[in-house]
Amino acid sequence: MNERKEGARYRYPESFVKLLAVVHAYVLPYRQLEGFMRALSQHVDGLKALDYTTIWWRVAKMKVDMVSSVELDKDVTIAVDSTGIKVSTRREWIRKNGKSNAAS
Repeated sequence: MNERKEGARYRYPESFVKLLAVVHAYVLPYRQLEGFMRALSQHVDGLKALDYTTIWWRVAKMKVDMVSSVELDKDVTIAVDSTGIKVSTRREWIRKNGKSNAAS
């Protein structure tokens, strides 16, 4: 992870940043995640809390692999709100909203 990296070395492994990214996606915004890290660091020896910018930067630079069950040649609807991310097909959205007579 730190191989051929310019500047300061990363203090936290990619796996830990992935955990923070999942917590961000489903539970907490970045600034609240920083507060969560500060509270957690009081209970874990040697853990220094990451700041908001560092968390955001590391997550933004992270490479994301698509799940193999997603068919890239078909339409996919992605809805984002404050609670997280939901991936579904258009047909699923129509079925949920009771518009079954609409074309899919």
